Amino acid sequence: MKKIERTQLLALKEMGYGQSCYAIDSMHKREMAIRTRDLRLVNKVMAEKIALLVGGEIVDIAIDSATEWAIMMQPLNNLRIYYILQRYNPEFEDEVIVLYGKETASIGIPIDDLYDFTRLCANALVRAAKNSLPQI
Repeated sequence: MKKIERTQLLALKEMGYGQSCYAIDSMHKREMAIRTRDLRLVNKVMAEKIALLVGGEIVDIAIDSATEWAIMMQPLNNLRIYYILQRYNPEFEDEVIVLYGKETASIGIPIDDLYDFTRLCANALVRAAKNSLPQI
């Protein structure tokens, strides 16, 4: 399992898109909240199986003590999308945080395309989870 340091990753707002980022970031957060409802049911063992099903890989990222698992997907060269499940229960709701490899900022992908890739890869994770876990 590859170890990834938080310093190697960027959040959407850190990608240098300026004003156009705020609307996309808001939509992105709403979309991921919907997908978190299904992905929060995935434990570490199932995350490994799901990652294999979607062509991703489990990586070792620890944002904090709430990090349960992280799956990296690479739909294009130099576009690495990291989906990280944060288990905050019982105090707060669980959350899937999405981060990107630093190299993503240099490939010149428009923010709306980045949003689409992120959403489509998240959809693949949810579909794989639903097909792998009968309780979802």
